[in-house]
Amino acid sequence: MRLVQASTEIQAVYVLLDRLDETTETADSPETIVALLEPLLANLTLVEMAGLAFKLFLPRSVLSALRSRRTIRMDRFEIYDIEWEDRLLVEMLRKRLLTYSNSKIQTLAQICASPLAESIDQEIVKWVDGSPRQLLQLGKLLFQVHVDRPGEIPMLLGDEDWATARAIFLKEHLPLLRIDESAPQAFVGRRRISLTALEHSFLLALCRSGGWCEKEKLVDQVWGGGEGVTDQAVSRLVWRIREKIEPQPSVPTYLLTEYGFGFRLENAAGLSPSPAVERK
Repeated sequence: MRLVQASTEIQAVYVLLDRLDETTETADSPETIVALLEPLLANLTLVEMAGLAFKLFLPRSVLSALRSRRTIRMDRFEIYDIEWEDRLLVEMLRKRLLTYSNSKIQTLAQICASPLAESIDQEIVKWVDGSPRQLLQLGKLLFQVHVDRPGEIPMLLGDEDWATARAIFLKEHLPLLRIDESAPQAFVGRRRISLTALEHSFLLALCRSGGWCEKEKLVDQVWGGGEGVTDQAVSRLVWRIREKIEPQPSVPTYLLTEYGFGFRLENAAGLSPSPAVERK
């Protein structure tokens, strides 16, 4: 809360509400967040009171849930969409490092061993889905993993630290993959990915099959028949898709191969529960 004071009289009160999605109960539940906010936002007498102002920082996922509540007059609120470009996140990281190092360190590269030093400042931004909060969480995790290493701790951060921190981070923050049905594109979190017609058809067929499809059936749906379609052609297509959507194409998290059976789409929007695959 911020108080603006002139002499002994309070002229205005500003109430800031943030981090509403950081509790165990609200982390994955926009409806729970809205239920907490409804008594406030539905009270127009309070929120429109002269000299009193509310500012809320909310995840995008909450917006549709807010609009569905008839008790909340969304036309009486100003809504601003905040976007963090990669360059802004890099700049925020630089300023944080300068502040906490007494202006001695301005990039993570300065405290990383090679070859990690060559890419770490861009890599850490790539994995946080445009979120400054997640950037700080991943940065903190990177340092924590380093100091928790058994034995003698190296002076510089290394590839092992980064791989471990990234794996732990992705278990909680892997962006959701969404396939656009109306255009040849997909979204990984906020990042838009252009697809060829064949790549789009492949992902869309998998999505419409509930996330799992046998290879032969998939080939028939995507290519309009299996004649002339080699295993190498399918593998090349899968690899091209992975290069576009996967953080690490060699260790896929979205488009998985069930060897001898087919392909599976995971961590994607609009999927049915994954069916069991019978292996003989």
